[in-house]
Amino acid sequence: MTPTIRISENTYRRLQNPLIAKPFDDTPATAIDKLLDFFEKHNSAPQTSSPPAAPPNNGSGNSGTLDPENPPDLTNTKILAAEFAGDRFYPRALFGMKGLTWNGLVKVANKYAFDHASSFEEFRRLTNSNVEKGESTDRGFHHFREIDISIQYVDAEHAWKNILYIAKKLKVAITIEFEWDNQQRGILAWTPTTK
Repeated sequence: MTPTIRISENTYRRLQNPLIAKPFDDTPATAIDKLLDFFEKHNSAPQTSSPPAAPPNNGSGNSGTLDPENPPDLTNTKILAAEFAGDRFYPRALFGMKGLTWNGLVKVANKYAFDHASSFEEFRRLTNSNVEKGESTDRGFHHFREIDISIQYVDAEHAWKNILYIAKKLKVAITIEFEWDNQQRGILAWTPTTK
């Protein structure tokens, strides 16, 4: 006999997220299987004969939750999952990009700021990214059709700084789980303080 699991309406809606489940292909059970597969894949010990070299660090020597104000060198990192303002993102295509990237998360943060601004000028005050109205594709800019702005792409360290800047301005939590190419993992997180 197959066990019955009861889940809340909210959890059921979250399982219907197109980043997790494909409409008409996935059932709640297959969506849960995908999440469990992802978790097991990214939370098991690396299959190596010797321990991988330690990742670049901020002096702490470990790769757990890192100091968001002084992150380590983020060169050659791959994002495993992220959460911004309560929305969770996994390594699937995001805003037309190939997978979950640092610049994809910059887009997420900028879209959130854009949606919460009453004007383009106010949006500019909420972001630390180089942005222009409309379509611009020179000087490293990439058009973001969903909100008709262009954002200049940056390296991972600048992307983190830009995301953190918006999170602080709008007082929303951010968590990014990532790994270096040597399979060591790290987490950058910031949560607004409550008064």
